[in-house]
Parts: sequence; structure tokens; C-alpha cells
Amino acid sequence: MNFFIRNNLLIWILGGLLIITLSVLGSMIYHTWSQPEKVVSLPGCNSSCQMLFSNLELNPEQQDELDRILDHFRDSSTLVVSEMRQLRQQLMDELRKDIPDTLQILSLSEKLG
Repeated sequence: MNFFIRNNLLIWILGGLLIITLSVLGSMIYHTWSQPEKVVSLPGCNSSCQMLFSNLELNPEQQDELDRILDHFRDSSTLVVSEMRQLRQQLMDELRKDIPDTLQILSLSEKLG
């Protein structure tokens, strides 16, 4: 008799969990498909910039200041990025050789790091 009561209780628990799981799944599908988010693109801005503006909810003055800071960063980082690109190319050229110079590889990797 105890065996039947235990199985009956287990069936009710699994049934309840199934109902909860299906209701959560249905809610997720409903909220995902019924209300799509509108994408608002900001002029002259890439996806990370748009995400930054939308998450911070900046006013126009703050957006202008942030644009100025990002432009300054782009200007100052261009030299570093181009130098890193050249070092990576030199490192790849050295690695492609039949007999690579390990000291040259170590030197280039240290400069790159």
C-alpha cells in the first residue's frame, strides 16, 4: 500500500513541475514574440556606442561630450593599433619561415605584449 501512495505522490509532484515548466515556457515565448523592441539608431554611432547611449540614458549634452571623448580615444589609439598590426605581421612572417628565429619571436612577442 505504501508503494502505491509513494508513486501517486511522485506522479502529482512531476505533474505540478510539468505544469510550472510549461507555463514558464509559454510566458517566455509570449513576451519574446508579442512585444519586439524597436531599434533606434543614432547617427554616426556603431552598435556598442548605441548600447552605451541607451543604457546610460544620456542627455544630448552628455552625448556630445562622450562623442568628443571617444573621438579623442580613437585618434590616440590609431597609432598603437597600427603598430600592433605591424608587429603581428612580423611575428606571423617569422613563424612561417622554415627555420624560425626563436629570439626574434620572443622579442616580437614581448613588444606585442
